[in-house]
Amino acid sequence: MKTMFKTDVCVLRRRGYSLRQLSDMYGISKSTASLWTKNIELSQVGVDRVNANRKLNREIGHAVLHNKMLTRLARADTEASVLLESMAVNRSLNLAVLSILYQCEGAKESKSIRFTNSDPELIKLFLSTLRSSFSIDESKLHVCIHLHDYHNESEISKFWSIATSIPVVQFYKPFRKISNHAFKKEGYKGCVRIIYHDSHIARVLLSFAKRFNSLYI
Repeated sequence: MKTMFKTDVCVLRRRGYSLRQLSDMYGISKSTASLWTKNIELSQVGVDRVNANRKLNREIGHAVLHNKMLTRLARADTEASVLLESMAVNRSLNLAVLSILYQCEGAKESKSIRFTNSDPELIKLFLSTLRSSFSIDESKLHVCIHLHDYHNESEISKFWSIATSIPVVQFYKPFRKISNHAFKKEGYKGCVRIIYHDSHIARVLLSFAKRFNSLYI
């Protein structure tokens, strides 16, 4: 006697209730609900309900995917933490990190050390490993900033001075790039080049990088 619900099912379908909802509410199969309502046109209320449900389902789906990603990231972070705990931090490791960084973003000539990047964390890591690997004369460290024309030079110089622990008086005149202002990256602090005038350390670093690579290639 489930056919007694057909009128109610049709009314609710017109109001935007899904076949799954109708099946659960009246204890009928989705195919039966579909058969009864195949010629039903949704009212505006029904259209609004369907659109609202689609939006809600998308949000729920995104939330589920986001939570799964957070779980995977947490698992990876835990594994990385365990691996890091077993690692001995010493001059050899510092030199290895420094040489890899320099191979990626450093100048490949031996007259001086030149390292260029826009990521403050990588700049800090480079300087930290450089300072811990060699006896550095801080007065020979210099910075050259590449700015867009919309940047505030004083503000950006202060930012990089704090990030690098290098006083602004040791900064070279910034290089300014003309921008069409079609795209402005929020939080972008320009690109910096760290310069250290010591040809001997530059040669040692390049040689170490080459020998370090030979261990794995």
